[in-house]
This record gives sequence, C-alpha cells and structure tokens, in this order.
Amino acid sequence: MLEAFGAGEIGAREGGGVLAGLLRALHAVPGRGSGDAGVRVLHLDLHPDNVMLTPDGPKVIDWSNAEDGPPGLDWGMSAVILAQVAVGGEAYAEPARETLVAMLDGNTDRVTQEGLAQARVRRAANPTMSAHEVQLLGDAEELVRALPH
Repeated sequence: MLEAFGAGEIGAREGGGVLAGLLRALHAVPGRGSGDAGVRVLHLDLHPDNVMLTPDGPKVIDWSNAEDGPPGLDWGMSAVILAQVAVGGEAYAEPARETLVAMLDGNTDRVTQEGLAQARVRRAANPTMSAHEVQLLGDAEELVRALPH
C-alpha cells in the first residue's frame, strides 16, 4: 500500500478506509483461548507498509507483533504510527495525516483513551525506534487526541 501511495495509485482517504476496514474485520475474530468477548486478535503494527494490495483485495502482512487483547489498543497503535509520521515533517507527513483522519472517520468508538496511552508506551519501548522517533510520540499522541474519534 505504501508503494501505491507513492505511485499515486491510491489516495490517503481511500488508504485510511482500507486500514479501518481491515481493523474492523480483524477485530471480528475472537481471541485465541480467551472466553472474554472483548478480547480479539490484534495485529499491533497495521499501517500502509504492512498491507499488500492484491487483485483479491488488501492482505495484511507482518504478524510478528500479533497478540490477543482489546481492539482499542490495535486502533491506538495504528493511529500512533500514522500520527508519528504525520508530525515528523518528512515527505509522507501530510498523506499520513490524511490517512489517519480517514481511518478514524466513522470509527469514533474505536480508539480508546487507554488503548492510545498503551500504544504510546509500547511504541516507545520498540527497540527498532530511533531516539528521534521516540521524541515524536508525544506530538503524535496529541494529534490523535485532537482529532475527532
């Protein structure tokens, strides 16, 4: 999906809708081994670079962070990842912001306060993050909180 953005084959609004649809579909899957109806399968790294656009529709890749938990955490992680790019000032900043806005549009009950706070903590603890990327997390969280959701 990220390459499709760069090639102009998909717009930010459409991309945000695809991400939202994938999150909703994923969270329809009950957690593995939990009797709690609120526990679902979470990807925890769903963003445009982890979505392959195929003739059969979008396919989610890179399941290395997957676990069971509350969907608000998964929505929070995707939102923080996009917001981090949006506040970073790089080439994809504005499309990332537009994608984030589109992903949250109509999904007002999906990003929870607890999920967003947990997503920031988890993202900061990611050993692949640079110091600069970690510094962006505060602004990223503020952006997500400022958007309607």
